[in-house]
Amino acid sequence: MDKLESSLITVVIPYFNQANLIESVLLQHLNQSLPPHEIIVVDDGSTDDGIKRIKNLQNKYSTIRIERIKKNMGVNAAINRGLSLVRSPFVKISACDDLVEPNLLEISVSILIQHPQAAFSFSFPGEYFPKTGKKYAFPLNLSRRPLYLSPSELVSILRKRCFTFPSNSCVFRTAALRDVGLFRAYLELGADWFACFAMAFRYGICFLPQNLTWFCIRKDSYSATGLKDKKRQLETLRQILDLILEPQFRELKYCFKKSAVIYEYSFHTLIFLLKNHQYYSLLSFKLFTRLIIRGTWSYIRRTLSINRRQKINVLRNWIYGETL
Repeated sequence: MDKLESSLITVVIPYFNQANLIESVLLQHLNQSLPPHEIIVVDDGSTDDGIKRIKNLQNKYSTIRIERIKKNMGVNAAINRGLSLVRSPFVKISACDDLVEPNLLEISVSILIQHPQAAFSFSFPGEYFPKTGKKYAFPLNLSRRPLYLSPSELVSILRKRCFTFPSNSCVFRTAALRDVGLFRAYLELGADWFACFAMAFRYGICFLPQNLTWFCIRKDSYSATGLKDKKRQLETLRQILDLILEPQFRELKYCFKKSAVIYEYSFHTLIFLLKNHQYYSLLSFKLFTRLIIRGTWSYIRRTLSINRRQKINVLRNWIYGETL
């Protein structure tokens, strides 16, 4: 393959009062084996000295662009503002506390060029703890080689084993992301979940069997605090289910139902579905049993150390075997 050009990829980073992190994440992307054409930092009404630090780097790297929002609008609104400015065919969205491997953009863009029908690429989920610096990988035993999965192949695999797409590992085709409506701000933590599955079921995805990004585990993070609020989570679930039933996503309803995929796997979700008859058309025996199994696991998971979770992940992959 010919040498890739930086004009192929843009990075969008939503920023809000994380001055101690912003320089590190910028340098990680600036030093990629395939440097991005542009890094758009969307300042979501910050009040710290982070912008000053960004401008210092901007004096050295002309690829950094700052887009400012006067009033804090939330992470999804900030991401969408950045996405509205993207002109490259591919885009990576990074949080300020993400860790990314130096070949992330090159590997991701390469496979998306090989498979022009794919909406995005994704790799193994990985977690890291900033206090200790330790990283923990959770491989998906789907394939030993990079590959493209069509919507029908993906539905078939998801029926057999349940997984999601770690959005911090995804590199998106810009046009596909815009086609599904970007990240709907009102969906909060479910915005990237819905966008990823809508794109995957519409276009298919590329899988990369390696760890290319690491998700930061912090008790005070946006995701950690949001997941604890069950009322907000159920409201997000309701809004996602309403979206799936909308005419614009009618052709995707079959994929969501057939694959038994839903935003949250918990007993709360099961009770919610049984109480709301308007969603019965999305129910299936597969989803019913999966909610019970995964709901039980969610309680057990809280009592386990991360090392035990890793061992269970290895055992689960061994039971499933290599899918493809």
